[in-house]
Amino acid sequence: MRILLLLLILLSTISFAEDSEQLPVEYFTKFDDYRSVTISPDGKHFAVRAINDGKIALIFIRREDMAVVGGTKGPNEGQITSVQWVNNERVVYTSAYDNGYLDANVTAGHLYAVNVDGSDNQTIFAPRYTGYRIISLLPEEEDYILLATFPPVNGRSQSSRDLGRHTEIVKLDINWGRSRKLYRMPLRNSLPIADDQGHVLFTVATTINDETRVFSRASDDDEWVEQAIHERTSDKVRPLSLSSDGRYAVLWDEEGADGMGVLYRYDLKTKDLQVLHESKEVTLNQWFSDSKTKLPIIGLSAPDDYIYHYFDPEH
Repeated sequence: MRILLLLLILLSTISFAEDSEQLPVEYFTKFDDYRSVTISPDGKHFAVRAINDGKIALIFIRREDMAVVGGTKGPNEGQITSVQWVNNERVVYTSAYDNGYLDANVTAGHLYAVNVDGSDNQTIFAPRYTGYRIISLLPEEEDYILLATFPPVNGRSQSSRDLGRHTEIVKLDINWGRSRKLYRMPLRNSLPIADDQGHVLFTVATTINDETRVFSRASDDDEWVEQAIHERTSDKVRPLSLSSDGRYAVLWDEEGADGMGVLYRYDLKTKDLQVLHESKEVTLNQWFSDSKTKLPIIGLSAPDDYIYHYFDPEH
């Protein structure tokens, strides 16, 4: 009876395969048409990185009726590489272009901004030989964001870490592109992070001997104090974000257990360093944070199939 049942299942499978249309190989090898989707703070619009004429463009979709209301292509025939909402009507984005030499897109390092309807599309930050990182969206000041910029030293690029550059904190107007330097970090080669109000309270700095040191402070007016967490981390640790209330720093260690990445949460008040995710088999590919607390709540790894890891930021 069991053999007969297996035979019937096999015959039905063969019949289904013969009647089904064979899918072309391209269905399984082509890139996705949609690369990323993010929602506006008020939930009314989606910002979508999507393929358009062979390039990754940016389109805006109204959530209510799923109508396309605006968009833009990458400058100089470039590809849109990242998108970030600053307020309900405007996003900042980056772009990369094909330089015709390397088999990869190259970014010019510029930062652009555009409205939901596609208007007022312009370059708002065009650093020359200067790297930068957005460290706070300043939600209470919807026309500004806070950057950490990494100026060159003696005409050399920011990649020359041994030269000891001083990171600068810059406030940038997302409508007009006007920037104002607030101050220089006293710690050389530092990677600072800030809370929602723009208070820079945590940083990882690298000495000229390539030693990683971690510092924090209680407020903008306090002195930087070194934190003794280096014994539990490698020299490849870097800060990812600061919680919205400024209490917790989220760290990523590239060389944790058996060379796998480790995700940490550091309590600036109690000095407790908590492991959020650690594995000897597979590292996290990406993680997602709570929009209010700015703390990681879900991680994603892919040893062979996608695995979701859930974090409890309260413990």
